[in-house]
Amino acid sequence: MTYTKTIIAIFVLLLIVGGVWYVFDLKNNAISTISSGTPSPNEETIEEGYKKYSSANSAFSVEYPENYAVNDRYVYMALGPEKAISGVAFIIPEALMTGTNLSRGSYMSIEKRVVEKDCKAADFLNATQTQNDVVENGRNYNVATSQDAGAGNYYDETVFASAEGTDCYGIRLFLHTTAVDNYEPGTIKEFDRQQFIAAFNRFRSTFTLLPKK
Repeated sequence: MTYTKTIIAIFVLLLIVGGVWYVFDLKNNAISTISSGTPSPNEETIEEGYKKYSSANSAFSVEYPENYAVNDRYVYMALGPEKAISGVAFIIPEALMTGTNLSRGSYMSIEKRVVEKDCKAADFLNATQTQNDVVENGRNYNVATSQDAGAGNYYDETVFASAEGTDCYGIRLFLHTTAVDNYEPGTIKEFDRQQFIAAFNRFRSTFTLLPKK
């Protein structure tokens, strides 16, 4: 009888020790996981060098280069005060303009108009030179371009317009440049247009409409 009680006591003790070790091991693993900073499979990751912007009313999100400044009080005024279009602009930094003919006032933006029927990119521009329809990432866009010039300044705009119900979103690239000939030879070079077209393409590809709350 004494022998049996001893065996039972040892067995119970082993169970208690094993349970304590198991709980401690779980806690230790949890602490290690948290401190490692490794994102979970469901955690969103953003490419290095970019940030994510979500609109104030949670209507959309987009990723943009982290060195671009954000102006969420931006208003496009080229159509006149009665047709001003509100949105958010992502300003190209001066560091990317230095030594080139790309000038201040160059940016990417997302704007919104309310329409009754057609969502046209031309409605975001003062004058349109080209217009066509494309499909990107499963979304239909109407695309329009516009060029203007004056006093040695050039203004090049491209707008991709896409509808969501009565909301017409315009995704704009606005490039303000000057004539290289206006500068002393060798002091200014032509800016790398493809660099900003590539940035605009990536910017547009991350544009996502969020579920309405």
